[in-house]
Amino acid sequence: MDYKYTISEDKMKCLRDRIGDDAAIKELFDGQIDGKINKCKKNIIRDWQQIIFADPAVTTSAATEDGFLAEVFARADYKDRSTRDAEAKAEAEKRAKETVEAIEKAKAAAG
Repeated sequence: MDYKYTISEDKMKCLRDRIGDDAAIKELFDGQIDGKINKCKKNIIRDWQQIIFADPAVTTSAATEDGFLAEVFARADYKDRSTRDAEAKAEAEKRAKETVEAIEKAKAAAG
């Protein structure tokens, strides 16, 4: 997947002043993205190793990081960040509504 990021000319001047030429800026951005990806990979592996190792249905697992990640992403119980956030928001809204209803019911009963 290719991503494009647009930087204003003033921002580029700032980067050129402190970092150097456009090749050095590109190298910086590439390094930052690669670093974030590697951190995400390590965190996913750390989190999912516990789940997969505890799953009695799993008898073997991939020996490489990429293979392990493929197993994680193929699982029916895997949810990406957007899905987890949406579910957490819906659950919080449900709890808030239940709390308001309970308070209203208590007020009505106290009459």
